Parts: sequence; C-alpha cells; structure tokens
Amino acid sequence: MGSALPGFVGASASAAPVGPIDPGGGCWRYLPNPAADPDAAIDDVDGILALSTQLEPWGVDPRMTLQTAGDTAVGGDRTYSLTNSTGPEVLPLLSDREGTAYYYFDVLDADSKRTPLEPVAVDFEIEAGKDAIPPTQVDGTFPITAAGTSALILRTVFFDLPGQRLVCNGQDEVDLADGINPATTPQDTAMLASMTTVAAQRLTVTRVVGQDVLNAARPGDEVETSLSGFASETKIPLALCGTTCGRPVEATTLADGSGTRTLPVPADAATGTGTVRATTKLGKADVVLDQPMRVLAAPTVRLGDTSDKNRIRVAGAEWDPLRQVSVTAVDGSGTPVGNAVSVAAAATGAIDAELTVADDAKVAGVVATQDHRGTTLKATVDVAAGGAGGGSDAGDGAGNDTGNGAGDNAGNGAGNDAGNDAGSGAGTGSGSSPSAVSPPGAAPIDIPAPVDLPVTTVADPQAAAGAAELAVTKVSLTGSTRFGDLMGGGPDRVLKLRVENVGTAEVVAPGLSIAVGKGEKVDPVYSSDGFARLAPGKSLTLQIPIGLPAGAFGVYTISGQVGEGSSGAFSTTFETYPWGLFALNALGVLLIAFAIRRRIFAPAPSRVASLAGPPPAAGASSGDGAAVIDLAVLERWWALQADGEGVPVNAGADMTADAVVDVDAVERWLERCSARQAQGDQISAKTTS
Repeated sequence: MGSALPGFVGASASAAPVGPIDPGGGCWRYLPNPAADPDAAIDDVDGILALSTQLEPWGVDPRMTLQTAGDTAVGGDRTYSLTNSTGPEVLPLLSDREGTAYYYFDVLDADSKRTPLEPVAVDFEIEAGKDAIPPTQVDGTFPITAAGTSALILRTVFFDLPGQRLVCNGQDEVDLADGINPATTPQDTAMLASMTTVAAQRLTVTRVVGQDVLNAARPGDEVETSLSGFASETKIPLALCGTTCGRPVEATTLADGSGTRTLPVPADAATGTGTVRATTKLGKADVVLDQPMRVLAAPTVRLGDTSDKNRIRVAGAEWDPLRQVSVTAVDGSGTPVGNAVSVAAAATGAIDAELTVADDAKVAGVVATQDHRGTTLKATVDVAAGGAGGGSDAGDGAGNDTGNGAGDNAGNGAGNDAGNDAGSGAGTGSGSSPSAVSPPGAAPIDIPAPVDLPVTTVADPQAAAGAAELAVTKVSLTGSTRFGDLMGGGPDRVLKLRVENVGTAEVVAPGLSIAVGKGEKVDPVYSSDGFARLAPGKSLTLQIPIGLPAGAFGVYTISGQVGEGSSGAFSTTFETYPWGLFALNALGVLLIAFAIRRRIFAPAPSRVASLAGPPPAAGASSGDGAAVIDLAVLERWWALQADGEGVPVNAGADMTADAVVDVDAVERWLERCSARQAQGDQISAKTTS
C-alpha cells in the first residue's frame, strides 16, 4: 500500500474541515472472482476480471470533505465525517441499482506507522434514469492510543453492486501489461486530516489577579485558568468548590482542545480550603479535574503568648500570601507608637511579628495593614482588653483563707491555677495585672523549690511536611558581540539560570533578584516577588535579558538570589571592551606621529634649491639641451590624428619616423637624477655630523 501522505504536517487536532477537494487518482471497474469465498473481504481482488481499459473518474467534478472532532487526549475517542459529492458511473445493463460503498481509513503516526480502521459501509441507491452512484457520507470513530502527531487518511473506496465492483483510490497510473491499476496497486487519496494529541487532560491555574500565589484568592479576585487535552470546540464548566460548588462559568475550547477562562471569585464565596474544578468527559468516562484554591477570609491579628511591657508579639492569619504586612502599635487616639514592622505573610497567609516599645509608651492596640489591588486590608487588636500577659498570673498566692481574693489579680480569663491552700483561686478578670501581693502583715509564702518535669519535644509541622529549597545548578550568558558593542554601544546578553527544587516540598512563587555592576556591593537592578511554582525534584530554566550601558568597559559581575536559601545564590561575570574605539584611537595616533615625523625630517627650502642647481639661462634648455619629449615629432603626430582617414592635415610637411619620446634624452635625464641624489646624501651626511 503506497502513501504520498499529502499535507501530513504537525498541525493541531482540528475541527476545521479538509476540503472540499479532489481526492485524486481514479477508479477501476472489474468483476469479482466468482470462485472466491463469499465471506471474503470486500477488498480481496484476487482473480478479478478487469472491465476497464483506462483510468475512470470518481465522478463528475468529484469533491470530498473530511472533518474530525472529539477528544484530543489519550484514552478518548476522535470522531470523523467524510462527505463525497458524487460517485462513478456504473454499467447501464444492471437491473439491480442498489449497492454498498465501503470506505477504508488508516491512522498514521509521526513515523508513518499505519493502524487500519474497520471499513465504514454505507448503502446507496441509483435513481431511475441515472447511471452514476449518488453522493455518500460516512461517519466513524477511532480511539486515541498515543500522544503526538498523527493523521487520518482515506485509503480507498469500494463501490459494490451486483455483477460489478469499482475500486477508487489515489492511483493515477495504469499499465495493462504489468497489471498496474487502482485495484492491484492502490495509492492513498489526498483526503488527510492531521492532528496533535496530548497524554492527558490538564487544568492549570496560570494567574490569580490580586495575589502572588496560584493557590489562594480573595473575594473579588479573578482566577485565570488554561485547559488542554479537552474535546474540540466544547463548553467546559468551571467552578470554585469547597463543601459545595459555586455557580459555574463555561470555557469554550478551540479546535485543538485547548482553552482559557477567567473565573471570578464572588463576594459570597465560601472561605476555606477548596478547588477550581473542571468537569468533562474522556471517551465515555466522566472526568473531574481539580486545582487547589483556598478562598481567604477577612484577615485577623491577635496578641502572641510572649508579649511583655516592652515587647509586643502579634500573630495573624488570612493575609495575602507572600506579601508584606505592616504592623504598628498605636495609642488610644490611633497615633503610632514606636516604629512599624513589615513582615511577609507565609504561603498559608499567616504572620508573626514582634514590636518593641519604650517603657513609658502607652500602647492601646496594634494595627496590621496590607495593600490589596488598590485597597487596604486592615485588622486591629486591643492590647488592654486582649490580655497581653496571656493569663499567666491567674490565682498566684491566693487562697490563704477561702481563696476569694484570687480574682483580684486574675489574668486573661484564666484561673486554672488554684492557691496554695484550699481556695479555688478562680479569676475572671481580663487585664494584664501584676502578680498578686500578700496583704500587709501576712505570713511569708513558702515557695517550693522547682522540680524536674518531663519535656515532650513536638516536631515542627512544617519540617514534618517537608522543606522547600531551590538550588541554581547552572548559570550561563548567551549572546554574541555586535559591531555596535565594539564601537562603545551598550552590549546585551541573556542570562540563563537552571533552577531545581532540591527540597521535599513544593516551592510556590519564589523570589528572584539580580544585581549587575562592578565591585562586590551592587544594588539589585531586577527583582520579582515570584515567578512560578516548582514541585520537588523538578527544574526549570529562566531567561532574563541583561543589558549594560553605552561605553561599558571591563569586567562586570552579575549576581543574584533565587528563593531564600544559600543554594539559590548565583554569580557570573560579563566582560566587554570597545575594541573598535581602541583601534580608531590607535590609528589616529599613528597618523599624527607620521605627520610630525614627515615635518621634522623634511629638507629645508635652501637645501632643495642647492640640490636643484642653478636655473638654466634664458633661451637655453635644461641639462645638456636635449628634451625628453621631442616636441617637433609630437606636433606631427597630433597632425596625423586630426584626420579620421589617417591622411596628414599638412601633407606637404616634412615627415620623419622619429619617436615622440627621445630615448637617449631619457637615459641622460636618469643619470642626472642619480647624481643629484648622491649630492643630496652627501649634504645630509655633513649636516648630521
């Protein structure tokens, strides 16, 4: 089976039709072998009796259209439909005008490996008064078994009627002697639809408008998603889901099964852990794809457990992850007390900060703020009502009698520690009060010596979950020197960083900073709050354009940091010199030196006059009186040139065969030049001595 594979290129799976076009080739009419097995395949042409003597057409102006649709991922089904606008003519002697058309398709992979599909049969009936097979249409399905580029091609068509059979394909040659025709030596038709399929369906969160991470959003934010491997030109519902799913929006895929959609986070979205969910089908199976998405509640702040008079420890939650939160102590009027502290919220949205205030500071509360899409998120805590002491003073020393005094000095709702005697010592106060003091005259309290208590070490939950660490495994600069760089222009390069997650936890939006300059301390020229997310063991390559200013000279250091760990630091050098400017300057210096030397060593005018000798007397010729050019002969030569026929103008003049140049005079002139040069050398020697 031959194949020209017309148009087989790495196009995406496409629902756009191929055609209408001429399928190419033609048809061959024959009688089936009467002795053949009646159950033999319709394409078995052994023992055929050819009725055609030349290639017959598919029909009058044949046109076919091939279209594919459906899934684009492995495990799914791809559908196809082919429409044939006409059919070949049949022998008019037949009484039965009904028959069946069999369409044979193959699936080809990128290496042209064929997977034949089962033939698709369609019945037809020739109308009365006509001798041509009517238009036909076939539909079919084939499974997607491998990812990559593949194609569906129409191999051949059999039109079967009682008493005759026509086979049509792309074969356009007929050789009666060698038996070459469409039935014996078939060729693929021009009907080919190529496609590119993927290994699996995928839903990806590409951006959260308003956040620096891809797994958290706040009501009012927008979640941008991308899809791949879905069915062609299909509507895919997307929704935010927690315990229940919110109202879905629809993403419409393109012909290649890809698509994008922005999912708004509504104001009434349920807060907490959830997902972005896409529901679809793959083949006959229902598929649900989820990406983690936590909907943030209103941010909070509270006092920590280790606060005291000069140190106020605060913690909070539900802040925008990886963004800065400003924490400030204020007095009763809301005026800041002391310096504000800026901390970055963790990937979970939690914060932990410590404020330092003076002894006489009157702190009434703590205010935490964070910028969010042009607005300010704010949370406050009342220091006085919040009990900065955390209830650590509840019931101290109470219960000498009945324990009624225990509540006077109670901490933040505490009272679990009873007095030393029988009193209950339970306190209900909420202030940050000093330790209880025994009334005047009371007996000293006997404080027992401390005893050793067992200590249970609790593992850090983050350490148990795994640590995230980025390492820069390769640093390189790419680019070439241009002519402008040689002449002092600003050179450009591309910095390539190979970044690998060598930790055991996923890295979400790590920061990146780059510094370029000379010396060890250089301010960063580029910084990013986050650029991607990276699973453990995975790596990616970052490409950052680097440019130096015009006139850059020498060795520049390019250094930076990816993430926070020491293994994320990198450094390389960039060496550039404007050699073209150096060459121009050197050439200028050489020209100036040459001019100065020529001026210094040039002979004086008096010396030139002495070398030339006395001028000749009036009317006398120079030297020995013989001129190098014989002027008389020269005039006669010009006279000969004046007439285009070669006849002298002055035919009566005395004509000679003398040469225009007097060779003897030239030799005498050269001898005089040598004598003058020797005389000049003698004068120069005397002057030097």
